[in-house]
Amino acid sequence: MENLIVLALAAAFYPTLLAVVILILTRPQPVKLLAAFLIGGMVTSITVGFIVLQLIDSSGAVGGSDHNVSPAIDLIVGLLSLGIAFAVATGRDKPLVERRAARKAAKQADRDPADARDPWTTRVLTRDSAKLALALGVVLDLPSVWYLAALKDIAEADHSTGTELVQILIFNLIMFALIEIPLVCYLLFPERAAAAVARFDAWTRSHMRQIGATVAAVVGVYLVANGLAGLL
Repeated sequence: MENLIVLALAAAFYPTLLAVVILILTRPQPVKLLAAFLIGGMVTSITVGFIVLQLIDSSGAVGGSDHNVSPAIDLIVGLLSLGIAFAVATGRDKPLVERRAARKAAKQADRDPADARDPWTTRVLTRDSAKLALALGVVLDLPSVWYLAALKDIAEADHSTGTELVQILIFNLIMFALIEIPLVCYLLFPERAAAAVARFDAWTRSHMRQIGATVAAVVGVYLVANGLAGLL
């Protein structure tokens, strides 16, 4: 269960998910967009997670006589996470980000200024449509590397189908916490929520890199240690 919680916390700070949440919180009617996106994302994530889990179970990819497979996966994912943390913390990823931004700017320059458009996710959310937000949740919330690693752990435990579903649900409840918390705040304390969310939005935007590097480093250290312990 410890692995499950750590991986779910890492998935909660997945950059794409975090960027969408930040954008939704700036909209005039964030409650309906948050609720719709949460429903679409949660249903998709749970369904896909259960299907992937059944495929893992039926393939025999984990468990059985080979006890080195699971620790090796933890070690690989942990090292990948540490690599991401190092790149973000030291700015090693900035040249790649800048090249992508330059290519995008060049494409924009080749177009008529009237044709310049925001990213498609931004265009979808700025329509303030609950149906489109729900569809966006369906499209974006496919399994991340953290989710796949968690599904591996769940499959390895060899629990009953009901227990596996509960664990998938727990993972998703934690993963979508950054949507659930502001949604509950808006529903219970609508007046105070707006100011609190504005502060959260400003803080998150200014600390995005630190958040990403810290989460990736903590998860990476935990998984590497777990993987080494399993191999030894």
